[in-house]
Amino acid sequence: MFKKVCAGKMACTVLILIAMVSGIQSARFFRKARQEAVAQEEVPAKAKGNPSAGIHIIEYSDFQCPACTNASNTLKEVFERHSSKMYIEFRHYPLPTLHPYAILCAVYSECAAQQGKFWPYHDRLFDEREELSRSMRVQGRLIDIAQELGLEMAQFRKCVQDPAVELTVLDEKSKGSDLGVKATPSYFINGQIYVGSNSLKKELDRILGEEK
Repeated sequence: MFKKVCAGKMACTVLILIAMVSGIQSARFFRKARQEAVAQEEVPAKAKGNPSAGIHIIEYSDFQCPACTNASNTLKEVFERHSSKMYIEFRHYPLPTLHPYAILCAVYSECAAQQGKFWPYHDRLFDEREELSRSMRVQGRLIDIAQELGLEMAQFRKCVQDPAVELTVLDEKSKGSDLGVKATPSYFINGQIYVGSNSLKKELDRILGEEK
């Protein structure tokens, strides 16, 4: 009997330690991201807002995910009203087994980011998510979007053919998994993870309500 109780306590202790380590890793990741943001003179291409703001959001998303579209719209609306209070960083977390074009869309958005047009391209991908999911010429439409946004097309076409760009996307996903991301959309708000548009809106409403 003593051995069984001891084993149970040991198992609980191990689980607690694992949770503590995971929390420490997330906190360190958040602090590092914030420090880098404040130190930089310019906001990176896949970030927007005020690097010194009290609300720091790291978004893990998939451009072909319906729930991500809803969450993106929610975040965009809140940001438009409170941009001085927020700093948002985007991270890729494509789920190709569910969304066949997720990695492709992520790669094209990375190439738009190289020309300083990540957020306009990001918005178009989510706005046209349903059409792209049904399209027979996805790559053609992704090129069309780049042209419509005024990107330099020779550079853009070369970029989307570069295998290193896809590796960047997959590396972001891998790092997200290491931090505990398992589904999209997921958000780290001041170091705490939230999953889904409802939890995102609820937490933002709470924080912004407290700041009033």
